Amino acid sequence: LSNWYVRRSRDRFWGADAGPDKHAAYATLYEVLVTVAKLTAPFAPFLADELYRNLVCALDAEAPLSVHLAEYPVADAALKDPQLEADMDFTREVISMGHAARNRSGIKTRQPLAEITLGGLSDAEKATVNRLADLVYDELNVKAIAFTEELDTFAQVTLKPNFKVLGPKYGKGVQAIAKAFATADAVALQAQLEASGSLQIEASGETYTLEPSEIDVQTQNREGFFVEMDARKFVALSTELTHELTLEGLARECVNKIQNMRKEADFNVSDRIKLSLDTTSTLLYEAFQAHQDYILRETLTTTVVDVPSEDAFTVAQKLNGEPATLSVEQV
Repeated sequence: LSNWYVRRSRDRFWGADAGPDKHAAYATLYEVLVTVAKLTAPFAPFLADELYRNLVCALDAEAPLSVHLAEYPVADAALKDPQLEADMDFTREVISMGHAARNRSGIKTRQPLAEITLGGLSDAEKATVNRLADLVYDELNVKAIAFTEELDTFAQVTLKPNFKVLGPKYGKGVQAIAKAFATADAVALQAQLEASGSLQIEASGETYTLEPSEIDVQTQNREGFFVEMDARKFVALSTELTHELTLEGLARECVNKIQNMRKEADFNVSDRIKLSLDTTSTLLYEAFQAHQDYILRETLTTTVVDVPSEDAFTVAQKLNGEPATLSVEQV
């Protein structure tokens, strides 16, 4: 029941169609909640019993009357899938790096981007990303995933000796080390550092072995990209916005504003609404026309009206800088 699980399952719970996937999502959540109630019973007795009685006793007249009379859960090792867990952990790690790149770029996650490029991955890790690509697309809101080994295409990497650490250790030898760094291939040095965990460098006829803490690695993004790196891999986020991407970003922003208005107006999450959009922005109007089906579906809008009624909840605001007056009303 982590934040990740809830976020990834939201659409399954919310979906309008009561199909097999929605039933499976609810059945899984039910199993988890009942088990959690039993697991927490020894140290959260009242909350656990409340959960159990609502979930189990309300449905099964033959069930024990209290969670404290029920059998304690026993794990079923046959249901574990270590490979799936490892794949999900790795994919979440990649997504976390992508979110970090987005945060540094200042571009909202609601704004779609063309591509994310992943580097430094093994063949097995690439296969993992491809298997779980839908998660990457959805979480990072990108249209494509690419793989590369060429970091230099996306960022300029500079390696310099950490003088504060190396000065007391090597004395005058630090200057020779600095000159060796200045003439070396930074990408090759970084590859060596990532592969072996240390760096051997020749300077003035001597060989110096440097630890990661003794090296200052600086990354300068090339125009149109934001790069996030760890010790072995990197993600490069393309930040160039086409007209189509801008329109889709505005549509997603429109959905966000309407959903916030629904909350402010104290509508029920399942309420259908009438919607009105008044704007002088041709860009926003074009975005609404291009993505109207998406906007209406996400906000449970059944009707778009030109003139809202007096009872409508109306807010004048800006969507990514574009002026608009939005009105929502329960159907």
